[in-house]
Amino acid sequence: MKTTIPILIAMAGLAPAAPQLLPFQGHLTDASGSAIADGAKVVQFKIYDAPVSGTAVWAGEVHKLSVNGGLVNTILGTKTAFPERYAAETKIMFSEPLYVEVTIDADGDQTITAADPPLLPRQVLLPANFAHVAMSAETVEGVDLLQDDMTGKKLNPSVLQEGSIPGGALVSDSVSAVEMAEGSVESEEIADGSIQRVDLSPEVITATVPTGSIMPFAGPELDPVSGLSNIPDGWLLCDGSALYSGDYQSLYEAIHQQWGDGTEAGVDALFSPVIGGGNVTDFNLPDLRGYFLRGKSGPSGRDPDAADRDDTMDVGGNIVDLEISGQKTGNEVGSVQAHEYGAHAHLMINPGADNSGGSPNPSNGAGNSPHILNTTGAYGGYNYRLKGTSGLPTQGLTSKSGGNETRPANAYVNYIIKY
Repeated sequence: MKTTIPILIAMAGLAPAAPQLLPFQGHLTDASGSAIADGAKVVQFKIYDAPVSGTAVWAGEVHKLSVNGGLVNTILGTKTAFPERYAAETKIMFSEPLYVEVTIDADGDQTITAADPPLLPRQVLLPANFAHVAMSAETVEGVDLLQDDMTGKKLNPSVLQEGSIPGGALVSDSVSAVEMAEGSVESEEIADGSIQRVDLSPEVITATVPTGSIMPFAGPELDPVSGLSNIPDGWLLCDGSALYSGDYQSLYEAIHQQWGDGTEAGVDALFSPVIGGGNVTDFNLPDLRGYFLRGKSGPSGRDPDAADRDDTMDVGGNIVDLEISGQKTGNEVGSVQAHEYGAHAHLMINPGADNSGGSPNPSNGAGNSPHILNTTGAYGGYNYRLKGTSGLPTQGLTSKSGGNETRPANAYVNYIIKY
């Protein structure tokens, strides 16, 4: 007896916990090729890993089938479940070609014995596509992703093809910085516009600006509603506050004591000095309130008074201290300078009168022609008193006009410093 067995594989249920069934249909013929007689037949099925000999990967089951025109059909796996794996658990069932062995009760005793030889050849079962996918998904480099503990294990990047893991396959927040190798994500791998400010941590945002950087801030120092600080996180108001280097180590390492030694503080500064005890203040923030900023002259020579930059100025006859204790002077970052006119002189003449009789330049020769006449009066809204002389003018007085300082048009901002 021989058999022609077209076999249709349609596994029912892909999850490992679900039952797997194998529909089977065959055409049984005798040695002459004629279909065997109709009627009930006892048939045994087994599955091997080789076409001849080999190892039975499924112990099999026995069915009593009805033969009609030589055709039989049944569903395998209803009595004995297919194993999920075979070959010492190294292979997934149906992931590689397997071979069905069919044995028919030849002597009619309704049992399968050694007297009933199996039909030859065994019928090949070709692997289903989904079985390959399942094998690839469940094992990576010999690691069973379903049964093995992946804790502490890593996937070798060499086994992953570029683009093989799409972003949609990753659970949100499942990959953190510690799981990524340094340098594994380069700029060309980041799509333009894919990282927004909300995606960055406050630490990253503040780290983009060097510590000690000063910038103008257009907001008030205090929130007008809450009364709390309105200065952005990671920044401090440049008000001359006294600070402890242990609390602001990075800032101290950036500016040191260029702006003071922490024993004093600016007027009404946020942080007052702490003298004695723990956490003694040992440096100051710049106090830039009311100042324009100027680049340090250094060796450039652009500030002719660089060496004389000191900490006092005369305000209406009063000497005012401009600096905090320990603040740098001279040609150093941190030094300040009072406002001042550049040295100059004015030629005084008698307004509204004919001055042609006098010499436009001082005359020390015969006659000593005066070029400035003694007179008092008012001209253009300004009072004046002039005294003639035959030499360079040494006397003359006009009434004072103008503001309290010489300045360009300006607008107030708060200077803040990155810490």
